[in-house]
Amino acid sequence: VLAFTSFFCGHSHASERRPNIVVIMVDDLGWRDLHCYGMEKLDTPSLDQLAAEGMRFTNGYAGSPVCTPTRAAMMTGQSPARLRITNHAPGNPDGFALKDSPWQEPKSMRHLPLAAVTIAERLSESGYATAHIGKWHLSYRAPGEQGVTEKEIRPEKQGFDLNIGGLDVSFTTSAMW
Repeated sequence: VLAFTSFFCGHSHASERRPNIVVIMVDDLGWRDLHCYGMEKLDTPSLDQLAAEGMRFTNGYAGSPVCTPTRAAMMTGQSPARLRITNHAPGNPDGFALKDSPWQEPKSMRHLPLAAVTIAERLSESGYATAHIGKWHLSYRAPGEQGVTEKEIRPEKQGFDLNIGGLDVSFTTSAMW
């Protein structure tokens, strides 16, 4: 369930060494679910090594309790509400309301629009090579929906040089080939 982005350092002069940046986003992982953050019943040696040799964050905020809005927020630095991505893709149909509830879910986007500037685009502008590996879940298009196609809004159209597995659905083996 490793699912998000990896950014690898592009060319640079020895005196201008920039850090490699690796972001790992995992669905349904609590902040204490890794050994390096206190989970004694589970060994996570590779992630523990990354934490020991790199930068470790101890305060964080997820943009939403579900994957699509959180991924959109992480990619753009914007809140899910500003992006109008407030539910997981495909989520509920527009106008959805629980039975006997006066409240309706607002109309929302189910994909990250191309106009949204991503961290990958900013890093590319700075000379980094970028890669997205795993679950994307930001290019869902409802059957019959007009506008851009799912292939037009995959990671490689959002600033990533390499995309392995990033489709509108969760990662599948066939996505790698």
